[in-house]
Amino acid sequence: MKIERVEIIPLLYGMTGYFKFFHDRDGAAGRGAIMVKITADDGTVGWGQSVPIAKWSYETLETAVLLLHNYYIPALLERDPLDIPGAHAAMDRVVARGFSTGNPITRAGLDLALHDLAGKAQGKSLAELWGLPQGGPLDLSWTVNVTSLDQAEEVMENGRLRGFRHFNIKVGPDPDFDRELASRVRAGAPEAFLWADANTGYTVENALRAAPALADAGVDILEAPLPPNRVRGYQE
Repeated sequence: MKIERVEIIPLLYGMTGYFKFFHDRDGAAGRGAIMVKITADDGTVGWGQSVPIAKWSYETLETAVLLLHNYYIPALLERDPLDIPGAHAAMDRVVARGFSTGNPITRAGLDLALHDLAGKAQGKSLAELWGLPQGGPLDLSWTVNVTSLDQAEEVMENGRLRGFRHFNIKVGPDPDFDRELASRVRAGAPEAFLWADANTGYTVENALRAAPALADAGVDILEAPLPPNRVRGYQE
């Protein structure tokens, strides 16, 4: 089996509510993404998705399209799609690694599509491919992302109406606002799993202020308080 072709489909998902990270430089609201379709020479197809967001990393929809088209896809054509480690080694050779895997968000779409294709080709789930037991259902959470504390209850109710019972809150850069938001969400959902996601938006000083305050307010997990290269800050 060989990889015969790889197609990419850039698109913009519409949104039903406010989400501060998904407004582009022209003011359009939506979540940019790239669908990736890998087709093997026997007709087996694998699908994946890359979600480059400029406010999360250096990767944008435009750079992801260019990298996929000019570098990563040519490196994968004619390769064995079941050799996923070999595929990543080939991509490392065309774009060098940096602090992390080179362009990890862009490459995620290819990685997902390769796993999807490999599973279909072998008649196995992802868990079976990895030699792991089948998992059960996953509890998802509803995001409370507001510009005013007065909006929190309405956003939570919108989630409840859709069947959500767990919540995450977008925090950073203001620890005082974030503590009060966490307190309100916890009060409205005392049995919920509650996590705070800063999307790397705190300084080290504010992260050190926010972490204990959020814990006291009932937050279970604080995600990504600092940029990923602030290793000493994470140690603190």
